[in-house]
Amino acid sequence: MPNTPAISNALFALAFRPFFLLAALFSVILMLLWGLALSGWDGFTPYGGIQFWHGHEMLFGFVGAVLVGFLLTAVQNWTGLPAVNGKPLMALVLLWLSGRFLMAVPVVPDIVIIFVDLLFFPAAAIFLFIPLLVRSQARNYFAVLVLFLLMFCNGISHYSVLNNQLQLQQQALFSTTLLITVMMAIIGGRIIPMFTANTTGITAKDRQVWPDRIALGALWLLLFMSLLMFSMPVPAILLSIMAFLSAIMLAWRSSRWHFSQTLSHPLLWSLHLGYLWIVIGLLLYAASQAGFAIPETIALHSLTAGAMGMLIISMMSRVSLGHTGRPIVSSRLITLSFYLVMAAAIVRVFGVWLLPAHSSIWLMLSVLFWCIAFMMFLIRFLQVLTQPRADGKPG
Repeated sequence: MPNTPAISNALFALAFRPFFLLAALFSVILMLLWGLALSGWDGFTPYGGIQFWHGHEMLFGFVGAVLVGFLLTAVQNWTGLPAVNGKPLMALVLLWLSGRFLMAVPVVPDIVIIFVDLLFFPAAAIFLFIPLLVRSQARNYFAVLVLFLLMFCNGISHYSVLNNQLQLQQQALFSTTLLITVMMAIIGGRIIPMFTANTTGITAKDRQVWPDRIALGALWLLLFMSLLMFSMPVPAILLSIMAFLSAIMLAWRSSRWHFSQTLSHPLLWSLHLGYLWIVIGLLLYAASQAGFAIPETIALHSLTAGAMGMLIISMMSRVSLGHTGRPIVSSRLITLSFYLVMAAAIVRVFGVWLLPAHSSIWLMLSVLFWCIAFMMFLIRFLQVLTQPRADGKPG
C-alpha cells in the first residue's frame, strides 16, 4: 500500500474508518426508529414521511456511506496514489452527516435539504475520479458513473416527494437498489474468488469471459430499463427476462468459486452467501414481473436486507482488519453478527412472504437481529477504526 501523509487523527487517515463506523451506527439508529414506527409510535416525522425516510436513508444514507468509504479506500490500492484523508475527508463526512440530520429533522426549507443531500455523491465522485484520471484507469471509471447515477436517482426520489408521486418514489428506490446491485455484482465478482483463493489456496476455475459479460450485461440492461421507467413504461416480460438471465448467469459464475471450501472461514462464506442473495433477489423479481404472486417488495428486500446486509457487514469487517494491519480472521462476535444479519434477511423475506399473517412478528425480529448484529460490529471495531494501524504503517 502506498504511503499516506501522517495524520494525527487516525479516524480520518482513510475513508473506510469514519464511514464504516458512522454507517453501522446510523443503521442501528435508523432501524430502531423504523421498529418504533412499525409498533405504532408516531412521534417521529422526518422529511418525506417515515416510509420514504426508511427506504431512502437505508440506500442513500447507510449503503451510500459504506460504498463511498469502500471506493475511496480501494482507489488507493487501484492507483498507488494517496486517497482522500485529513481535512478534506472530514469535510466529506460532515456533508454526509448534515444530509442525515436534515432528512431526519427537517428544520430548513425542502430545497436546502435536497441540495445538501444531493451534494454528497458528486463530491465523493470527484475524490474518486482524480486519482483514476491521473493513472488513466478507465477500467474503474464505472464506479464514478455509479456515484453520479446515485445522485440522479436521489434527485428523482426528492422530486417524487415534492410532487407527491408515490409510484415514482417507489421506482426511484427500486432503481437505486438495482444500481447498487450492479456494483455488488461487479466488485463481488472481482474480490470474492480472489479472497477465496488467497485464503484456501484453491484457485477459482478459469474465468469464462462471455458468461460473465452476459451476466453483467443483462444486469446493466435491467438497470437501464428500470431507469427508463421514470419516463415511459417498460413491458414486464422484458424486466423478467433480463432479471432471470442475469440471476442464472451470476449463479453459474459464483458456482465456480469453491464455496464448499470456505465453511471454516466466516469472512469468506459470508461473502459467498451475500452474493447468493443477489441471485435470489433477481429470481424473485423475475417471477414477480412474470405474473407470479410474489410482491416486488420481497425481491427488493432480498437485495437490500439479504445481499447488501451480508456483503456490507462481511466486507466492512474484512477491510477494517486488513487495512489496519490486523490478521484477517473473524472473531466469535463478528461471526455471530453474520448469522444475525442472515437471520434478519431470512425472516424479512421468507417469513413475510410465506407467513404473511405474522408479518409484524417477522418485521420486528428482522429489526432486532439487524440492530444487534451492527452493534456487535461497533463493539468489535470502534477501537480498531479510531486508533493507528497495529503494524505502525500509515493508513
